[in-house]
Order: sequence, then structure tokens, then C-alpha cells
Amino acid sequence: MPVSALPQTTVRLDVAFYDEAERQKLLRQYPAAGAAMQRLVEQGVEMPTAEFLTYYLFHRKRLGTPGYRDYATIGHKLDVALAALDECLDFNGRSVCTPAGVRHQLNEVSEHVGEAVGLAVASRIHDLTEADWSPIAEQRGRGAAPSFDFQIASDGQAFIQVETKGSSVTNNRVADATIAEQKRKITEKKEKLAVLAKQGKDPNPAGIRYGTVTAVDPRRDGNIKCWLVDPPPDRIEDTPKRFRLLQRMRFLRNWIAFVSPRSQLASALSTRLGDLESLRDPFELDSVPLRRGTGEPFEFVPFGARGRHSTFLANKSRITDGPAGGVVLQLSPHALFLVGFREDLLVIASKQSFEQVANFRTEAGSLAKIVECVFSHSRFDKLQLPTSIRSQATQFGGHVGFRLQGQMHYSSSGLVFGILPLPNS
Repeated sequence: MPVSALPQTTVRLDVAFYDEAERQKLLRQYPAAGAAMQRLVEQGVEMPTAEFLTYYLFHRKRLGTPGYRDYATIGHKLDVALAALDECLDFNGRSVCTPAGVRHQLNEVSEHVGEAVGLAVASRIHDLTEADWSPIAEQRGRGAAPSFDFQIASDGQAFIQVETKGSSVTNNRVADATIAEQKRKITEKKEKLAVLAKQGKDPNPAGIRYGTVTAVDPRRDGNIKCWLVDPPPDRIEDTPKRFRLLQRMRFLRNWIAFVSPRSQLASALSTRLGDLESLRDPFELDSVPLRRGTGEPFEFVPFGARGRHSTFLANKSRITDGPAGGVVLQLSPHALFLVGFREDLLVIASKQSFEQVANFRTEAGSLAKIVECVFSHSRFDKLQLPTSIRSQATQFGGHVGFRLQGQMHYSSSGLVFGILPLPNS
């Protein structure tokens, strides 16, 4: 059955220390994060569905990233990911659960849910967004060193890595043998890394390491549960402040180039990122604005200041009454899919205030919105659209546009995405 809408706006997570020994180690080792960990354990997490989808659908899709090679490939992967989520997990009104009748959950679903939840929990401990996480390159072949799943510079003070595990169990209120086995795997990996660290051979050292084990069960009145465990940390040569800046700049470069790969802004961002990566002190370029090929600085006036979208989105799909836009992809014969970002990111990217780049965060949530879907003639001709949509489409400046309504999901990093159901005729 094609996905046409999301049934709820948040996903509830329960958080717990794996046991008393792990609690004491985590609080002793990371005292600055202790209050945040205790708060999550006591209160749980109300995770916006937008954030859950960002981590589940997007983060792993940009690890490399052949999946973002072109619009057709992205659309295919989103279709596969959403179909997997729709068929293997049920939204139960407060969280997600294993559907009735599922005897063996797909490993990839458990893995990606574990990643989404683990990153969401670690982000709340250290006040991070999706823009901060960077995948660690996996070594292959004989003698390859183990590595944790993701690495980050948090608030500019420490490096953080997270090893995420995911499982489907009959009752996630208890840490059964399945959870114990996942915890054992994390312990085994951290022991190997500890040996490498003593030898000075750990390829991806970090100041803080967390392990998370996530479990989904079939209870309709239950929540996803995440256990925290304590892998030991290492030291790292780079500075957290520099790493955070470069990671945020890569995030801006990747998403702006995705929405408009041939734009002057994407080109200028790519050049600036190369300069920053080559400098020992990239903060030498703080507040030096990006410039067009003519030498003039980019000027992106905020949406609210003049009530219309920036010129960057002139030929892109955009939300009609808000500062966001991107590209629309064919999800299925029954729905399209908007993926893009808030226009605030254009201003931040062009002005190059590194404080704004490193600390940008916006409110996450979901809203019903009308989207002006814009396509080139060639892309429009390839779409599977009902007659009613084709008849209302208008042409302007070599492009074709029409409007659809759907639930748009805003992430704290500034990403915007959502499903746009198509009428039946």
C-alpha cells in the first residue's frame, strides 16, 4: 500500500541505563552530560516524526553517497525506505511498534531504527542536530580496525561517537537475552578499540563514546526503548571546534548542491569548504561572505522581510506560505515527495558567520502546507500524474508548476520534507 501521509507527529522513546554499573560509569566518566542523561531517563523523549524520518531515511542515504547521485535514484531509495517503514513498523499513536503477525523483523529495519533512536538520544544529551553527525569510514579487509558508527564534534568542547544497535523483541520493558547480546557486541568492540588506542592505532579516536541498544516490541500501548551503555573514550588530534564548523559547512554544501547543483552558491560553498579544510585555523575566514562570479556578495533577503521567496528558489519547488523549498520527487503513482530546507540556511551559508553556522537550530515539527511543485518540461513529462493535475498545471519561464497539499516535516537542522498525495483522477 503506497505511503500517502504520516499518522502521527511524534514518536515516544523510553530511555534507561543498561544497569546500575553502566549508570555509574557513564555519570562518572561524563559528569558534564550527567544531568541531561538523568533527565532523559526520567522523562523519556518526545521525538518529532520529522526527526525520526531524517535519521532513518536521510542520514544513512548520504554516506558516500551514490544514493544522492540524481533525482531518479533518490526517489527510488526514498520509495524503498518508506515502503520498508510502512510494512515493518506500525505507528501506534504515541510511538512505533512491531505489527501484529510479524514473526521475524527485517535486520535492516531494526538497524536503521537503532541508528535513528541512538542518534536522537545522543543529540539530546549534547544539544546537537542532524547536521552535526558525520559517518566514520568503515575499514574493510583483513586486519581492518573496528569503528563506531558515527562521529561528531558536539558543542565545540568534545568529540563524540555513538555505536548504535537495534532489535525487535517480544517485550522491551526488560533487557532480555537479545538485548544482552547487543550489549556484548558493543563491549567487544570497545575492548578492541581500547587495545588499539593504547598502541596509538585507533583510526577514529574520540573524547566521548556512547553505546545505545534500541528495541521495538509489538505492544500497541508501548514505546521504543533505548538503553545507554558506556564504551571508553580516546583522545583525538583535531579540535572539536574546527571539526564542528567543517561538519556544518559540509552539511550546507551537500544540501544546497543537492537542491541546485549548478548554482553559483553551491560552487562558492564547495570552494570555501576546500579552503577551510586546507587551513590550520579555518576561523581566519570567519564572516568573510561568499561571492558570485562577478565578485558581488550573495544577498538572500529573509522570506518574512518581503513576503516572497529568494531568487535561489525561483525555479524550484517551494512552500507557498513559508520560507522553505527544494525539489519534488516521484515517490509512487499515488504520491510525490518534497525534500529541501528552510531559506534561513541560504542566508547563513552566504554570510559565513561561523557562530551562526555552528549553532544554527530551528524548531522541529509538522504542519499541513501547500507546495508549489515546479519541474522542467522534460521532468514534468516523465511524471505519473492524474489528469486533474496535468490540466491545472501552468507554464512559466520554461518550467511547469502545480500545487499539492501535504504534511510537511521540519527538522531542527533546517531540513524540510513531506509526502504530497496525488488525487485519484
